[in-house]
Amino acid sequence: MKSSLFKSALLSSVALLSLSLLSCQQVAFVPPPAPPAAQLQRQLNAPQPVHEQVLSHQETVTFKDPVPVAVEPERLVFQGTQHQFQPQQVLIGRSLQNQDFLRRVRSSRIQGNQVIVETTPATLFDAFQELDLAGPRMVRSPERISLREHRINIGGIMDLVIDLGLTPDFSDMRLKLKDG
Repeated sequence: MKSSLFKSALLSSVALLSLSLLSCQQVAFVPPPAPPAAQLQRQLNAPQPVHEQVLSHQETVTFKDPVPVAVEPERLVFQGTQHQFQPQQVLIGRSLQNQDFLRRVRSSRIQGNQVIVETTPATLFDAFQELDLAGPRMVRSPERISLREHRINIGGIMDLVIDLGLTPDFSDMRLKLKDG
């Protein structure tokens, strides 16, 4: 009696395990296709509505194009002596090495073929009375930021990987600042 119960329980377990194994097929995750290069190029070239209203403080000096300057933690070193800066001016721009700067001038001196400007950090409130920018500035970031990955092992047969991540999108932005 006991052996027949044991045999039927064993057969039931084997059958259930076989069905479980058959139903646990691996499914490949196929990420959505990336946009074709031509579509991305059309997106970049398409005229986009841009709203821009900028009212700088009187002491703000804005460099529209990258300038030959070395950006250091407490000073800016400009190549050439064509720049003259006064204390309390706010400098905003980008170096030829794509280093952004937003600094307030403490002092300025000419040394050889360089202008050395001692600075302190500044804020957008220091530079602008009113700033209202809206519209596309850059396309989506091609990099995906992985926030957390969790791996679950199912019965020693299969690993289920859950990956939480995000892809930043800067294709439409709005920045509004009003001093006061």
